[in-house]
Amino acid sequence: MDPHPLPRRLISISFSSTLGGERGFAPLQHLFTPTLLTASLMFLPSSTLLANTRAVSLAFGFCICFLTVKMIVFSMAKMTFATVQKDAFVVLAAVGVSVYGEGVGLTVYGEGVVWWGVAAWCAARFFYWVRGAIQQLCEKLDIYCFSIKRKVA
Repeated sequence: MDPHPLPRRLISISFSSTLGGERGFAPLQHLFTPTLLTASLMFLPSSTLLANTRAVSLAFGFCICFLTVKMIVFSMAKMTFATVQKDAFVVLAAVGVSVYGEGVGLTVYGEGVVWWGVAAWCAARFFYWVRGAIQQLCEKLDIYCFSIKRKVA
């Protein structure tokens, strides 16, 4: 007897309704890039994770957060969300540098510089994109972001 049948039943209903519809596996293709990012973590050397835990966490966190927000906004706007997102390539390249860095003589300090640079780039890219999306929404809806009306002097 299964001790927790309800969660398993809910998950199976969710998967069957998602995959059993007329679109089939199409909804899952949007998860390709986040899945690839998550799987790439398995290839990172443990020395990289120990020496640069914060930078690696920030880089992956900002990148996956950016992809998730982008997926939600594109879904709400009924826009096409590409299967492969170019924004993840920087993080994947950093994983490649970490994996093959010892072969080219990359030091622990150099690897830290790479990961902090990638984390900063991911954060800047995320905030730039969100700022642009907010501006476009405000212009389209003719509203202000943090105020109800313009202050009159």
